[in-house]
This record gives sequence, structure tokens and C-alpha cells, in this order.
Amino acid sequence: MWRAMLMAVVMVGMSAAAQAQLTGIRDKIQNRLDQAQQERDQAAQNAGVEAPGAVKDAVGWVTRIAADGTKVRLYVAHPFMKPGDTPKLPAVVLLHEWWGLNDDIVQRTEEFAGKGYYAVAVDLYDGKVTKDPAEAAKYKDALTDAGALARMKAGLDVLTALAGKGVVDAGRIAAAGWCMGGNQSLKLALGDARVKACVVFYGTPITEAAKLKALQGPVLGIFGKEDKGIPVAQVDAFEKGLKEAGIKAEILQYDGVGHAFASKAAAAMGMYNEAKAKEAWGKMWEWLGKMPASK
Repeated sequence: MWRAMLMAVVMVGMSAAAQAQLTGIRDKIQNRLDQAQQERDQAAQNAGVEAPGAVKDAVGWVTRIAADGTKVRLYVAHPFMKPGDTPKLPAVVLLHEWWGLNDDIVQRTEEFAGKGYYAVAVDLYDGKVTKDPAEAAKYKDALTDAGALARMKAGLDVLTALAGKGVVDAGRIAAAGWCMGGNQSLKLALGDARVKACVVFYGTPITEAAKLKALQGPVLGIFGKEDKGIPVAQVDAFEKGLKEAGIKAEILQYDGVGHAFASKAAAAMGMYNEAKAKEAWGKMWEWLGKMPASK
């Protein structure tokens, strides 16, 4: 304010040309001041300190080394936090479809952050992404159970390390996946006791009660009744196996839709159903929101 008043006084009586020259100098100074402030804000944000106007969500790619020595790409998104904050956030490991960790999964990961979760999406394909079903099938077939589990555990390692610092609530770590990732979500929950809840979006289910007993928490299963690859009978067997194993579960089968109905990446193939997807995602948010906080 004082700068503007001083400039007004100085400019009184000056010629039009002199005023224009002075105005140009003033604008250059103001632009440099604005640039310097932006640089300070960015530096503060990079250091983890909230700066004026800073974004409220922190996102980005990180790399971790799995137990088998594999370099694992992870896309991480979480609510903005200051150094030393210990919010004990609910957390989730996200597993992509056979297309790879594409933009749809990136956006979903950020959506979880917007809902208050510390979200880690695991790249099971080491950076490979495709829209070609034939190529996707090759990527999927090349993925071994051991390799997938090692990568997923690397994502879990990030969350459990943060749990030790009070950033993540170890009792509210879930796994969620779609299609191939839905199956991997279930396998991760079976293969690692750190997973306390599991969401399966039309992933091939494991139906044997003896295997399902290894789960450490409840399961939400979301399927389409018109899914040709996962028929209703198989979903029913999944639900029965969970019941026999003593696992609390909610299995939903949506009428009039088939495989990948809740995945935007399948829109080009005519499989995405926006209305049913919204309903299913709403159910997932409600279900995950009931995970009890650790005492």
C-alpha cells in the first residue's frame, strides 16, 4: 500500500513519457518480487513446510527396492502435512488393471488423498502401460506371483515405516484393486498380515475357505452380474468361502453391467458405466470409512 501511495506522489507533475517509464520500472520490480515470493513458496513446499497458497495434497513418483532386489515404482498421494505431524491416517495400497499404472489409476490415487488417505499405487509392470488388450495380456502373463507380491510389499513397507512415525495408522491399512489388481489385492491381503482390509473390484476371486482364513480383516467385493470372465456362480463361491473361513465380508453384484464397469480406462471399450461406477465407488468410500482407528 505504501509503495502505491509513494508512487502516486512522485508521479504528480511528471510528463506522460516520464510517467510511462516509471510505471514500467515499477512493474518490473513488482514482477521480480512476485517471482521471488513464488520461489520461496516452492522451496518451503519442497521442504515440507506449508507456504501461503500451497497445494493441500502432496503427490509424486518414488522408487523403492523390493526384498528381491527389484526397483519398484510407486505413485504416492497424501494430504499435505507439516514436518512432525502425526495424524495417523488411514492408508491404502492400490493395484492397477492389466493396462498398467495409467492416468486413471494416478487420478484415483490422488482421489484417495483428497479423501484423507495416504495412498500408494504400486507399478507391477515397471513403467509399461498400454491400451492394447493383446499387449496387456502379455504384460499380465509375464508377471509372476512372487514378483507381484514383492512389489506390493514394497508399497506396504512405505506405509508401515510411516506408521512407526505416527503418520499412518497401522490398524487401518487396506489394499484395493481392479480387474487383475483386484485379484492382486486379495493375494496381498492373504500374503501379508499388515493388510487389515481388502477391496476387490471384479478381480478373479480365491474361493477356498482354507486359504481365505489367512485374511486379517474384512473384504468388500464388487462385481458385475454380466461379467463373462467371472460368472455369478464363482462370485457366490467366493462369498461362501469367506463365510466358511469366518471372514466378515460384503459382496455386491451389480445388475446390467459386466467386467470393468467401474473403470474409466474401459470407457473406450464400452464397458464403463458411469452411474453404476459412482454407486460402487460410493459404497467403497462408505465401507473403508468404517475401518476402526487403532487405540
